[in-house]
Amino acid sequence: MDEDRPGAAPVAIISYSLWQRRYGGELSAIGRPLVFEGIVSLIVGVITLLWPRISAFALVMFIAAWSIVTGIAEVLAAIRLRKHIRGEWLLALSGILSLALGVLLFLAPAAGALVLTIWIGAYAVVFGAVMVGLSLRLRSWASNHPQLPGGDFAHHPA
Repeated sequence: MDEDRPGAAPVAIISYSLWQRRYGGELSAIGRPLVFEGIVSLIVGVITLLWPRISAFALVMFIAAWSIVTGIAEVLAAIRLRKHIRGEWLLALSGILSLALGVLLFLAPAAGALVLTIWIGAYAVVFGAVMVGLSLRLRSWASNHPQLPGGDFAHHPA
């Protein structure tokens, strides 16, 4: 397999059955990709802490460029699809909105960074609330299923 080659890119195990088949359920196989992820995260975190303004500016510029590229692709797709589907104007509109976002981010990166920060914060609050709700539902579900000792379903395949 490619991941066995020296110098090959790290591979994440994406399923319980693959982990069992390929690694015989060996627990040490689980942490290998996490070491790589941890090192990359440390590097990115240190760079961000040392140069927060440059990091924020770079993030806004990447998002602006992505938004413009996807906007162009969406408008071109809408033009090509207009003879084949109805409602292609919605795709064109989404492309125009993506283009507008990209241009605005390029023109006002500081405001873009502030808005992105607010949205990320709002996302974190909503995501956290959803995860707490899910964990409470799972705890309740596990207590009603005695075949899972102590509500532990980490060792059972889904």
